[in-house]
Amino acid sequence: MDQKLSAGYKFRFALAELGFTTLRAAMDFFLLFYYTDVAGISPALVGSALLVAKLTWDAINDPLFGYWSDRTRSRFGRRRIYMLIAAVPIAIGSWIQLSLPHGLTGVSAFFAVMLTFWLKDTFVTMAVVPYASLIAEVTHDYQERSSLAL
Repeated sequence: MDQKLSAGYKFRFALAELGFTTLRAAMDFFLLFYYTDVAGISPALVGSALLVAKLTWDAINDPLFGYWSDRTRSRFGRRRIYMLIAAVPIAIGSWIQLSLPHGLTGVSAFFAVMLTFWLKDTFVTMAVVPYASLIAEVTHDYQERSSLAL
């Protein structure tokens, strides 16, 4: 457990992080444009729905998936199983999030934005929280853990 991690392991670990970061960055950069200019939803509604979604669900699902992954036992390990399970639902959730009908207004727009954000965010969290927790488990060496977290 205190052994040095191979360059190949570090590369694969970074490659997974690149996938998560690319998805998150693409959504962060494009999501507001999509909601307002493509789906035609009021910016005030979009901002309010995303604020409510982030404040309500992230406060619950981040600790929840951390708790579950801490207590999971599987042949793939307690963290990796969540990443495997979440891979396809992340893609489906992203597609649903970017498939809202044009011209939603009012309450339907608010709930469409909020619920599709919750859906995708649930699956992203299901993968990202256990992934981030892997760092502490692959080695006890401080320098090695630090090199993975950069």
